[in-house]
Amino acid sequence: MKQTNKLHKAFQSDLEAQAFKYYAMGLSCREVGKLLDLSARTVERYSQKNRWQDKLSVKTVEQRAYELHEAGKTYEEIAKALKVSRATVYNYMKRHKANLAANEQFQNP
Repeated sequence: MKQTNKLHKAFQSDLEAQAFKYYAMGLSCREVGKLLDLSARTVERYSQKNRWQDKLSVKTVEQRAYELHEAGKTYEEIAKALKVSRATVYNYMKRHKANLAANEQFQNP
């Protein structure tokens, strides 16, 4: 019986991982459910249980920080708006500048 439960849990985690992959691609819970033969509510439960929005929002917070910086906001203003520390905003900008420099160097060898 224990082995059956382990198999069931492994299957569930694989199914949840596949559902998250589709969800991260921008599909709705309903669309993910149709693809995986699950109800939309089941996909919503996976989303809530595993906090998919939090996992996806990391990138969007960073992107939003870049947008605010380009709009002329200070690091402190960005930090307040996004509810993160000023150091986090600094790290976002540092990473962004490094990516820009790497892309520029790649394009102009």
